[in-house]
Amino acid sequence: MLKYLPDLRSATGITMQKLMGICVFCGSSEGSDPVYLQTAKTLGRLIAESGTRLVYGGASIGLMGEVARSALDAGGEVVGVIPSSCAHAKLNWRR
Repeated sequence: MLKYLPDLRSATGITMQKLMGICVFCGSSEGSDPVYLQTAKTLGRLIAESGTRLVYGGASIGLMGEVARSALDAGGEVVGVIPSSCAHAKLNWRR
């Protein structure tokens, strides 16, 4: 579970620093099975609850939008990275 990430150790046994952010790469559609959407919601919530910043594709639609929305709803910090060619009203995140 994500709550244990700050206690990770490297292969050499050296304690690693707290994970500052995690990048999630997923689709801009909801997928063919409802489990994908539910998993995206759960992932976003768990990332926020762990205090880890979410970095994602920046769109407001599909699975990536749902991960971001769930993280924000759980009080998390979200950073969207989207190419300027895709940053139009339909895709760009607005809250």
